[in-house]
Amino acid sequence: MHIDQMLAEWTAPLWAQLGVNGIAALLMLTVLYFTVKWAVKNGVKAAFQEMKETEETT
Repeated sequence: MHIDQMLAEWTAPLWAQLGVNGIAALLMLTVLYFTVKWAVKNGVKAAFQEMKETEETT
């Protein structure tokens, strides 16, 4: 049995309990991915800005 078949057998009941079909699940995961990506990007920018300000004051 391939890993993708095992994963499908494991996740299908989970999504079914939530009442979500495949397209909606894919959409939700895509939105989650880009939200996390945006948050990490903004966090890194803020950290670099803080580091730059700290270097300028010392």
